[in-house]
Amino acid sequence: MTVKKRGKTWQVRINYSSNGKYKQKSKSGFKTKAEALAFEANYLSDINTNQYVLNDDKLFTEYYDTWLDTHLKTDLAARTIKNHEGTQKIVHEYFDGITLKDLNRLLMQDFVNDFGKTRKPATVRQHFNRIKMPIQTAFADGLIRSDPTFNVRLPKASKQDKTVKYLEKAQMYVLLNEIEANPLTPRRFAIYISLLSGLRLGEVLALTLDDVDTNPKELTVNKSKSELPPFGYGKTKTESSNRTITMPDRFFEQLKRYQKENPQIDKHFLGEKLNQGMVNYELEKTLQSLDIPRVSFHALRHTHASFLINEGIDIAYVSSRLGHANVSMTEDVYFHLMQEKKNHENEKAMALF
Repeated sequence: MTVKKRGKTWQVRINYSSNGKYKQKSKSGFKTKAEALAFEANYLSDINTNQYVLNDDKLFTEYYDTWLDTHLKTDLAARTIKNHEGTQKIVHEYFDGITLKDLNRLLMQDFVNDFGKTRKPATVRQHFNRIKMPIQTAFADGLIRSDPTFNVRLPKASKQDKTVKYLEKAQMYVLLNEIEANPLTPRRFAIYISLLSGLRLGEVLALTLDDVDTNPKELTVNKSKSELPPFGYGKTKTESSNRTITMPDRFFEQLKRYQKENPQIDKHFLGEKLNQGMVNYELEKTLQSLDIPRVSFHALRHTHASFLINEGIDIAYVSSRLGHANVSMTEDVYFHLMQEKKNHENEKAMALF
């Protein structure tokens, strides 16, 4: 180990072994000899405790690309892959030229603040959480000395953002009756099924007749159709999404009618060519004709759940029916309804006195 003065600054050269291999570290630009010696002492201390970053000059964008390439080789849904690729573009836009050693909490907070100026809080959170994944991997592998994403303050969603959109009970019945009273096309039957089951659109489009059991009257969910070309079939969103739910009589009545009106059905009975865009367009057109405010297809899932909760159905049953991992997730999504029920129960309880 040597400390030398080069011109007006000081340089330190450290020789050490790591995993049986000889290594050397040089660094210059210190204003004083004391600074150079302090760096040397800290460096050796970090080597001894296996905490020093030995690859900190690597560009974060390069590390991110490598991590993502490995991550995408795992069994991920098409939508998840698309989301990661979208975040990758943002990483290259905001972190161009930034090395791993440059990453710190201030930098990450600045990113969140700047990125959040033109995005909704939920969007900021989603991208930040995806960026966080490789950073925490780098921290766990000892490539960075600390986690720069720790305790970064994320924007809070407004009450309006947290409000789940869904159809009111009367609107739901108007839509169901409209579908029952007219020719039952694959697009309209998809809407009908979701209102009665709470299934996601991808789950609806992946249904086969083998998934339908008339005795007992159940529907099995164990696959999903991608919303992206080539619109293939794969796993459900999560393991808990695999479920079997009971269906009402009117579903089986309409299924018989659907088979009669559409005798040449495919294996997936709504049709191999039917995709999410087609169904979304049909929903928008139908709601407009009924003078019902426009909602997304996913709002039909919220409509189903909200209807059950408002009718006093146990939240645990609703959670299981939706395929949520736990009841807490359901309570979080439908917090506004749970709060209304709590207030109502408070009024009933206090009236007893």
